[in-house]
Amino acid sequence: MSLAMDWRALSDGEERWLEARDVHLHYGERRVLQAVNLRAQPGRVLALIGPNGAGKSSLLGVLAGALQPSVGAATLDGVALERWPATELARRRA
Repeated sequence: MSLAMDWRALSDGEERWLEARDVHLHYGERRVLQAVNLRAQPGRVLALIGPNGAGKSSLLGVLAGALQPSVGAATLDGVALERWPATELARRRA
């Protein structure tokens, strides 16, 4: 199945999720995220809280597709973020 078919095949009746599955992120030798799992659904409020240096901004970077996890995956509607066309991903984030 081509990428275009993956994201365009989603009907309005399907569940939509932004998801992080077993995400690990390293900056060189420094571990920033370890085994993070998160699922967010449109129309719901989700708070990401924690102390300074806990990895909140790094997780948001992964979920936005700006950072590539060392291990694990970030997906939107079941499709890996890196497979989405940049314009469509930007439209969905807006």
